[in-house]
Amino acid sequence: MKKIINRKGFKKAMRSGETWVTLDCQISENEQGRWYWEIDKHVFVGSPEEGVKKAGGDTHWEQLANGYDDDQLEVVGKIWGNFIEKYNPDECFVDQDLA
Repeated sequence: MKKIINRKGFKKAMRSGETWVTLDCQISENEQGRWYWEIDKHVFVGSPEEGVKKAGGDTHWEQLANGYDDDQLEVVGKIWGNFIEKYNPDECFVDQDLA
């Protein structure tokens, strides 16, 4: 899994009216020691008329998948890799919380 942060690219895309796609993977361990995960996709659509500072444009959110995995996190890792390949996001974020 990887994490990329590109604020300059995001601002450029928003100012030029382009889209910016992010994938977000949240992983948390429950009290029973199982790992619950969710993968979300966000699509930001820029608005050159309003720009970044005025929060112009639009955002679309979609939960792509969720489920449970063991300590190896092989299932979510494979699904995450497939979504990165399928959607070719501009940025990826992974947040893992321990119980």
